[in-house]
Amino acid sequence: MTSEENPAEGEGSATPGPNGGEAGRKPAGRTKQAVAALAVILVAGGAIYWNLSNLQEPLSPSSPAVQTFPAVVKPPESVADDANPAEVRSRLSLLDAEGGGRTAVMSRAVAPEDFDSIAGTSQKLLDRELVRQAVLLAARDERGIATRDELLDDASLPTGDAPTLEISTLFRPERTRVMIRKVVKGEVDPLAILSKSLGDGAGMDDYPLRLAAQMERMARTDFPKLLDEAGVKGTPNQVKDSGPVPEGVEEKLRTLGLIEHVQALRSLHQAIRTDGESPERLGALARAYAQLAMLTVHHWSAAYRGFEARAMLYAERLVARAPESASALRHRAFVRGIVGVHGYALKDLEAAAELDSRTPNPAPAPEWAGVLDAYLRYDLPRLDAAEGASRSLAALLKMAALEFPVHTRLLVRSAEAVVQADPDCGRAFDVICGNGALGDQHQATVLGPQAFESFFRAKLKGAADLPAPVRAALDRDADGPALVAALDDAGRPQVDADEPSWGVLAHLARETRFVQVHRRLYFMARTWNVPVDDFWNAAAPLVEGHRYRPYLAALTQDRGDLMAFAEFAEKLDRSDIEPTQGEFIRLALQFQSPRARYDGGVARGHGSHTARDFSLTLGDKSSDRVARAESLLRVSPHNPYAKAMLIKHDWEKTQPKLEDWAKADGTPPAVLRALGTKYLELKRFAEARDNLARYVELSPDQSAYEDLAACYEGEGDEERWLATLDDYLENTEDAGLEHARVQVKLAYHFLGKGRPEKAKDYSDAAAQTGAGWAMMCAAEVEERLGDLDEAESWSRRVSERYGDSWGAWYIFCQRTGRGDLDDARAVARAAVRRPDAATPDVVAWFYWLEKEPDQAIRVLESWIEVQPGPASMMLLILYDQIGAEEKRDAVLERIVGGLEGIGPKTAGICRLLRDALADPNRSLDLAAVDAAIESIRPDTPDFMHVVVGKFLLMRGRPEDARKYLEACAGDPAANGWNRAAAASWLREAFPETKPPEPGPKPAPAPKPDPTRT
Repeated sequence: MTSEENPAEGEGSATPGPNGGEAGRKPAGRTKQAVAALAVILVAGGAIYWNLSNLQEPLSPSSPAVQTFPAVVKPPESVADDANPAEVRSRLSLLDAEGGGRTAVMSRAVAPEDFDSIAGTSQKLLDRELVRQAVLLAARDERGIATRDELLDDASLPTGDAPTLEISTLFRPERTRVMIRKVVKGEVDPLAILSKSLGDGAGMDDYPLRLAAQMERMARTDFPKLLDEAGVKGTPNQVKDSGPVPEGVEEKLRTLGLIEHVQALRSLHQAIRTDGESPERLGALARAYAQLAMLTVHHWSAAYRGFEARAMLYAERLVARAPESASALRHRAFVRGIVGVHGYALKDLEAAAELDSRTPNPAPAPEWAGVLDAYLRYDLPRLDAAEGASRSLAALLKMAALEFPVHTRLLVRSAEAVVQADPDCGRAFDVICGNGALGDQHQATVLGPQAFESFFRAKLKGAADLPAPVRAALDRDADGPALVAALDDAGRPQVDADEPSWGVLAHLARETRFVQVHRRLYFMARTWNVPVDDFWNAAAPLVEGHRYRPYLAALTQDRGDLMAFAEFAEKLDRSDIEPTQGEFIRLALQFQSPRARYDGGVARGHGSHTARDFSLTLGDKSSDRVARAESLLRVSPHNPYAKAMLIKHDWEKTQPKLEDWAKADGTPPAVLRALGTKYLELKRFAEARDNLARYVELSPDQSAYEDLAACYEGEGDEERWLATLDDYLENTEDAGLEHARVQVKLAYHFLGKGRPEKAKDYSDAAAQTGAGWAMMCAAEVEERLGDLDEAESWSRRVSERYGDSWGAWYIFCQRTGRGDLDDARAVARAAVRRPDAATPDVVAWFYWLEKEPDQAIRVLESWIEVQPGPASMMLLILYDQIGAEEKRDAVLERIVGGLEGIGPKTAGICRLLRDALADPNRSLDLAAVDAAIESIRPDTPDFMHVVVGKFLLMRGRPEDARKYLEACAGDPAANGWNRAAAASWLREAFPETKPPEPGPKPAPAPKPDPTRT
């Protein structure tokens, strides 16, 4: 069983997120058609985790609107079925509406809290939703009962003695089942009134398709009978051979807005309820739910899984009614394609075409069918060529086809094309936020919310059936939360009989605002690296009440919010966590939350065998990547990302397939990129160049240009290497910091060649972006040119602009003996008093350089129970400096013992120090030290140099110490604090000696800022 089938086995998770980096200025706006079009339009226009035992607690007092079930005699087939700890449970309650009629209210699914209990089970969200939504479908379409679903519209179960059923599902390899039992006064009856197998093969590729067909049948047979036996009888919808789609529905489905889709669904459900179910209406209903799922897949909510399940169930109903209908098969193909089982969708299209070939004068296929076929085959030119009614859909599907691999310029451009086609597409803005460069993110995190607020209000005002309280809220210009609250109130089960309720729209609005606030807050705090307090104070009311709000608050780094997040991370209901919530998972892991340990695996296990779910986790460094890529290729046989990952990770088996792949599908961008990278790795430079050159014409990614340049570098052609990178800088759009990163790379290249004057051309341009690492590069170039005043100026700007780089200026002054050390010290001393200033070892370096060893020791002792590692070695030398010999020796013994198995070379150096300390007549064996330090390259020789140098200084051996300290101080690739300490101690020992000149060794590009935590 693979780890995605057994959630407890895997711990990795991946999710597309903002690019790392920083900048100190707002990126210049780019003139793009999408932004211009949007600007014109804008001017015109969770639940706390439930313990399983809590399900047994009595409900709260009765509500007048609640009715009770009549006495039910259990049918003969009732069976006792012991509860299973791996069950996923949901409850269905019935209540009366104020104007008559009944509403069935379904609670969200509750998964086991004990993660050990789900080992060996399938916990896929789509499977459980197919069962839940089938029960609701039975109530809605077979018994005429309005339905509400807590997952979709946050509707709460009625309180008191409401007639209640518990629906539980269990998916194990040896057994699957759905079981329904009565709940009386909060107690679950142990006897099941329905217990039925859900087929075999849970977790296999085709299982959700077989389950959908079975659930659709049960929605017409078993579940309605169950409702009848419970005394909730009603009339099924009339079934008609033909019936038109309500006016305006098709036009709404050609948009990418949420309001239009909710309106279309309400119109369709109303037409079916009042005039009957027809193939035309079922087909439109299935497509509407599928499109709504695709438009909301980025939300931090599993509601889209409910939409997917409804789409699949209605598509199966359509085929069940007319199995020999080409139209029915095409509609099911549409749903399957959107859900992500592309191979099965293609089979439906082929079957529909075969039926047409046997039918005299067949009806023409709908326009969207050709667009769907192009999407399933990843045929980007055909998607680009789409015109007319399917243009917006084609743009959306092209973006979905390019979503993996992430962070490509081609993907960002495709999302911009979606915004051009329909600026009310929140998912397109989210794709830009998650995959774009800094400039893209800056614009999208501003324009996306502006677009949503503008369109949301304008479209609501234009809704003919808008409830009066909502219209009144619009008329008084109510703020966003108040408007959503009005929608919630209008969608209450007691007053809104239509489906989906206005509460569904309220839920979608809340989720849209949440992801938009998250994108902007994350961008500012983690990518742009600027203060977020003002933004958060304004945005917090928009996400009040959202179950992930504590996570957002934690991004502000407020101590109280961080403590609240730690508590929240332990209590969060993980019933429907997915890779979309990857940033929450990562932060919870940073807080060492015990429950978060399994979150990555659980999130992975909640996914299905669909193209997107497989793709989301293929970036993990998991041992089953090849198997998962092969699985992706099974469910999506033309998938370029699957092929790219197989090229990368299973070259020997994949290479013979390349010719057949090219004949079938050409060489799509993802495959070009993967081949270029693989051939470069194999040093087959000509083949690598061919693929990479073709790729950058389609997607001018920074990394692809660098790989293309590396082909020339590998052949020793420095001129063409430089020309390629210059071509990137001159002829591609700078969407953020990509150009600066290449400029920094070139600057360090020329520094390594001993040509700082050539490096300056690039470092100055990069530093103008305000990125901290670019300014540090400029500082190093100026220092190498001999302009220490200008070097200090750049270092000062970094410290003053970036709170977490407060040490840059201080380090410069301590290392060079130049500059305004008093002011730099004041900045640093103010910073170290902040609780979030830096890790304790960095704070300890500051106090050590300030000649406050006791303070440095206090910081380190309060941080760790001494363990092997650099901080422990710092503590060792500090104890030695103040004469705390007993503590020094104890730390030394623990380091040596702790590193024997994991760091034998470092342990060897420590043993040499221990031997020298043990015998006053025995000098430190410097030849052995040199050999040991040389053996640990390219790791951290600079730290060992400074440790050994300080040790020798304290033993009265300054001349021996000089070699080690100069090696560290003169290494531009060394850690900044190590270099500053080495240079400062050199000046103290040799006041007449100038600091060593930096050597020619180049640093990585972009060079990590050694002053940042």
